[in-house]
Amino acid sequence: MKILITGGAGFIGSHVTRHFVARGYEVCVATRNTYAGKMRNLADVLPKILLLIGDLAEPYFARQCAEWCPELVVHMAAETHVDRAIEEPLSFVRANVTGTATLLQAFVDHGAVQRILVYSTDEVYGPTPEGVAFDEQAPFRPTNAYSASKVGVEGLARAFWATHCLPVTVVRPCNTYGSGQHPEKVIPKFVRQLLTKQKLTLYNDGRGSRDWLHVIDHARGVETLLRQGEAGEAYNMGAGDEHTDQEIAYEVWRVLLNADKVTYPLPVTYVPGRPGHDRAYRMNSDKLHALGWCPKMPFFEGFEATVLWNVAHQDWWDTDKIQGEVLCPNEPMSKG
Repeated sequence: MKILITGGAGFIGSHVTRHFVARGYEVCVATRNTYAGKMRNLADVLPKILLLIGDLAEPYFARQCAEWCPELVVHMAAETHVDRAIEEPLSFVRANVTGTATLLQAFVDHGAVQRILVYSTDEVYGPTPEGVAFDEQAPFRPTNAYSASKVGVEGLARAFWATHCLPVTVVRPCNTYGSGQHPEKVIPKFVRQLLTKQKLTLYNDGRGSRDWLHVIDHARGVETLLRQGEAGEAYNMGAGDEHTDQEIAYEVWRVLLNADKVTYPLPVTYVPGRPGHDRAYRMNSDKLHALGWCPKMPFFEGFEATVLWNVAHQDWWDTDKIQGEVLCPNEPMSKG
């Protein structure tokens, strides 16, 4: 079976790509090859996949993806970092909203597809009050350009399903962690800060919280939704494993202390939250659980492995300093 994965060179995308390669799918990855989507993420599977490089907001590239005629599509290509969304909101609108509209239109115009899984985020709901877990019927209250752009993405997905009967399903995942994340993300950032004897920076009082899902469980959820999710529906994908920023900082320090990588007390400093900073996200994922999916990775096991992976791969993103990253010579590649 042929599957197209947009954004497949990113952190989550590369794990999803590996998941489907291991299951014998014919995989095509479409990527813009940005700062957050590096070929190094796919080095172990590049000889086994088709790679298309281009911008999905450009109709010719979206058409090229559709004309590959995949039966399944996972559309996760997006700008995602909230700090960048505050500084460059229009780039998020172009990449997320225009890119999605152009891709969906390409599949309306060029061939049949069995299912398109479109990525949203738990952030569309806005901050979650204490004691509440939003289900899929909760209203949208985005607080930054990233989450607002994902509300637009969801509107487009539903419109193309209603207007063109395009078999689109939406997934709203929670905070996902694992090996290979960009250093702007909190676990690799904290590891680097501690290894270089810097203070860990926490927003406000450090009691903001997130639901933490391991990327392997995330990839399993994607396959579940492609197989069993209904067109026109949205599904929350949460782990039900909530931890505060303070707890995450402590756990990173604890793992490094036990590994003899640090020998000093946990150094923390508190800084004001960014504009529109949401204190907590919390979702009810019963709808996805009803399809047979549930997280399997114990949090502390997955978390420790992720911290130690970052210790062992401190040069993982040093390729950012290299002009024109070299790809594997035998990879099938088309430049849009």
